Amino acid sequence: MPSSSESPPDSSTSKSPPSSPTPSSDQSPPTPSSSQSPPGSSEPPSSESPPPSPSSSQSPPASPSSDQSPPSSSTPPSQPSPSANTPTSSSNVGFNSTGSSTVNTGVNVGGSGSASISINISFKGSFSRVFAFGGSYTDTGNAQAMGALSNFFFGANSPYGKTGFGRPSNRMSDGRLVLDFLCDALALPPPQPYKSATADFSGGVNFALAGATSLGSDIFAKYKIGLNLAWKMHLSMKMQIDWFNTYYQQKICKGQDLQTCKPDFENALFWIGEMGVNDYSRSFKTSISMQMLTDSCILHINQLLMTLLQNGARYIVVQGLPPVGCLSSGVSLCPLKNLDKMGCVTIINTAIMMHNQILQKKIEGFQRQYPDRAIIYGDSWNAYMAILASPQKYQIQEPFKACCGARDGLFNFNQHSFCGFPGTTTCPDPSKYVNWDGIHLTEAMHKHITQLLLHGGFCHPSFDTIVKKKLGT
Repeated sequence: MPSSSESPPDSSTSKSPPSSPTPSSDQSPPTPSSSQSPPGSSEPPSSESPPPSPSSSQSPPASPSSDQSPPSSSTPPSQPSPSANTPTSSSNVGFNSTGSSTVNTGVNVGGSGSASISINISFKGSFSRVFAFGGSYTDTGNAQAMGALSNFFFGANSPYGKTGFGRPSNRMSDGRLVLDFLCDALALPPPQPYKSATADFSGGVNFALAGATSLGSDIFAKYKIGLNLAWKMHLSMKMQIDWFNTYYQQKICKGQDLQTCKPDFENALFWIGEMGVNDYSRSFKTSISMQMLTDSCILHINQLLMTLLQNGARYIVVQGLPPVGCLSSGVSLCPLKNLDKMGCVTIINTAIMMHNQILQKKIEGFQRQYPDRAIIYGDSWNAYMAILASPQKYQIQEPFKACCGARDGLFNFNQHSFCGFPGTTTCPDPSKYVNWDGIHLTEAMHKHITQLLLHGGFCHPSFDTIVKKKLGT
C-alpha cells in the first residue's frame, strides 16, 4: 500500500505503461542460497537444497504480442541480464535505495497453463472444511467487520464484487478470490470470516485480515509511515494467531484437554494465503531495511505454522508472495530507470524474492520436522509471472493498468483517489486485466492463479500430493 506521505503521480509525465518483453529462455527462478539463514534461532533447520520447482526442460512461455500490453510512447531502458543468484540483503539497505540491483523476473513454467479459467472440481470429498489465513487477497470480511477500512475504500462498496457476485461482497476484488476457487474445487462453501457476527463455521473459518502487517505500529510511527486513505487503524498479523487460539479453545476443544481435541483437525485443510504484501508495499520509498522487513514477516509466518502444527493441523498449504512490484500502485510511483525488463519495480521484487526464498527453506525445515504431515509451498510468484509473460494465453490485455481507478492517474492508479472514490471509473471487462484497483487482483487473475496452483505444477509438492496423502492413495 503506498504511503500517505507520498505525492500523487503527475499525470503529465511521459512515463507510459511498459510492454512485457520476451523472457530469456535461460532464465530460471532463483534458488535459496544455502548460506542464507532464516531468522529466529528457535525455528526448524533449513534445507541445504532448494525446493522443487517447475521443470526447467519446458520452453518458456510465448512472448506477448505487441497489442497485449498497455500502449506506451517509451519503454523501460535495457538493464543487465538478471542474475539467478540470491539477492544480497543488508540491514542498512532501505526501500528508498536507488541502486542498480537486479531481480530475476524469468519464468520457469511448471504446467502448460490454460487459456480457460474454468476450475474442474477434481478434489471433491478430500477435506471436510478449510481454515484460511492471509491478507487482503484472502480476507472475505474481517477487516470490514472491525471497521478498519475507510468509508469509500474496498469490498463493502460498489464496484467491488460486481463480477463475481453482482454486489459488494467484502472481498477486495471485482469478484471471487483464490480461496473461493479453491473451495469450488473441493466442493466446499468458502469459510466464513471469523469476525462475522452471523457466521456459520461448520465449513471452516477465515482468519485472514486485510491490511495486516508483521511490523508493529511503533515501527510505522518511527519511520513516519501513515495509514493513508484506506485504513483507519493498524492491524497486526498476530491477531490471526490470537483469533485461531481463541476459536480452537472455545469452539473446538470446549474445555477438553488440548491433546484430546487435536483429531478434530485431521480432515481439515489449512490454507495460508499471502502474508506480507502490506509490509513490503507500504515500506516502499522508506528507510526500512529489507532485512528487518523480511525477518519480521518470516517470523510471523513461522509462528503461525508452529501454532497450527502443535494444535494438530496435518494438511497445510503456504502461499508465497506474488511480485508486488508489478502492481499498478508500485509501477505508477517508480521512475522508469528503476523498472526491470518485465516493467516491474526492481527494489520491491528483490525483497519479495528474498522473502519467498527464505520461506521455502522454512517450509522444508517443517517438512523434515513433521514428516507425517503434508506441508506444501504455493508458488504465487511464478504463477503470476507465467501469466504476465504470456498475457494473451490468458486473454489478458492490460497486465499493468488498473481496471478501476482514477483515469487521470498513470496506469489508472492515483493513491489519493482509489477505486470507489467519487470520480473514479471502471473498465468494461475486468477479465482482460490483472489489476483490479492497482493494489488487488481481478477475479480472473485469482482464477488463473488458482488453476496454476492446483493443476499447473506451481505447488511444491503438487497439490494432488497433499490430497493423495489425505486419502491414503
